[in-house]
Order: sequence, then C-alpha cells, then structure tokens
Amino acid sequence: MLLWVVPRAKQLQSAREMSGRVIEFNPSNWAALWGVGIANKCVRDLAAAYTAFQMAYALEKENANVGRELSGICMALGKGEEAVRISREVVNRNPQNAGLISNHALALLIEGNIQEAEIAVESALRLEPEDQTTRSLAKFIAAVRTNQAPRPNRYPPVISPEW
Repeated sequence: MLLWVVPRAKQLQSAREMSGRVIEFNPSNWAALWGVGIANKCVRDLAAAYTAFQMAYALEKENANVGRELSGICMALGKGEEAVRISREVVNRNPQNAGLISNHALALLIEGNIQEAEIAVESALRLEPEDQTTRSLAKFIAAVRTNQAPRPNRYPPVISPEW
C-alpha cells in the first residue's frame, strides 16, 4: 500500500506546483484553480482546497463541478451555512440534476435544516428513484429526524489518526 501512496503523493504535489505556475501566469484561470483544489483535496489539505475552490467559483459559477466541489469542501470543514448557499445556487442552475440535489440535502442536514433536507432528498429520489446513495441519505436523514442517529456537523466525519 505504501508503494502506491508515495508515487501518488509526488504526482499530486507536482500537479499542485504546475497548476500554481499556471495561476501565477493567469490568475483568472478558473480551471487551474479548480485543479489545485482537487489536488489539495486529494492530499487532504482542506484549507488550501477551500481557498482554491472559492477562487475558482468566484470566476466560474456556470460549471456545476466547481460549485459542487466548493460546497463539498464547506461540508468537510463544517461550514454548513456556506455549503447550503453554494449548493442552492448550483441546484437553481441545474434543477434536474438529482446528484446535485442530493448534495444539497446533505448540506442542509449539516446546517441543521432537517425538514428542508428531507424535502430535497425526496426531490432527488423522484428524479432518480433507484440511486442507492440518495436512498441511503434519505434513510440517514430520517434517522437523524427521529433521533436514532446524531446530526453530523461535517461530512465526511473527522477520522481519528488511529484509523
């Protein structure tokens, strides 16, 4: 396993450096900023990923991937309110995308708006009733609503270093 991790880490660091040079040359290159965000996310540098995705989203709001990644990093950092704002903007531009609606439901859950999260996940299921990830999210939201599971304040949950 370690043999796989080390080359990947070096490749990701190289990608971060190359993208950084592109951004120095062209600071309005949203795609390079998005790439830096992805590389930072892969090496679990969430603060740097957040900054890169924020900058990319400020430049490019029409590409759903940019907003989805920013919202996801907000969820990972426990920034529920910002995750909801961004995911709502993305869903408003892509109202038939069940995956984006499901992500919005998760952001709502993290923010603490369980009722709206249930409405959103039901909407996603109407669009894609067989999607197992969305079905699992719907069950989890219901478990939170009935106090069978604690409401998460971030996603994914923080994993202990011992894991």
